[in-house]
Amino acid sequence: MYQKELNIDLRKEFKIKWYNIAELLKIRKYKNYIYKALRKQIMKKLVIKKSNIRDSYVRGLQIQKTTWGVKVNYTQKLASMFDFGFTGFDMKPGLIFAKNSKISKKGFRYVRIPINAPAEFRTLSQRKWMGWIHPGFKGYGFTQKAVTELVRELKKGGK
Repeated sequence: MYQKELNIDLRKEFKIKWYNIAELLKIRKYKNYIYKALRKQIMKKLVIKKSNIRDSYVRGLQIQKTTWGVKVNYTQKLASMFDFGFTGFDMKPGLIFAKNSKISKKGFRYVRIPINAPAEFRTLSQRKWMGWIHPGFKGYGFTQKAVTELVRELKKGGK
């Protein structure tokens, strides 16, 4: 099972010292508000158009209360990839061993990939040394943006 987490400590978000009891008590109330509002706020921030991907992303988030804030557990890799991004990788192994790949007369696997126009193809072969490198993705940071917005709203006195 995939597991990654994001801890949101409201003492740090509000820059509260440990000895300021009145402010720390406010944090407890804010924590409950953020816990309830975070999923709705994330849904507002989502720019994913396909509903099955959006639903999978939301299912991959588990929001829990902690002593001084909220913890978001990413239980599915897709949710984590949308929030934190991923590094570049070689797509060639996945393409070569896909269902639609073919085997040449000499026994090597290859796949023809259409590029931009229907008449233009690129052949990717098991024998050729070059790979197809995916550049990676920096991530959207939906959860962190939602928390930042909720904290900003609380600082203005919105709740």
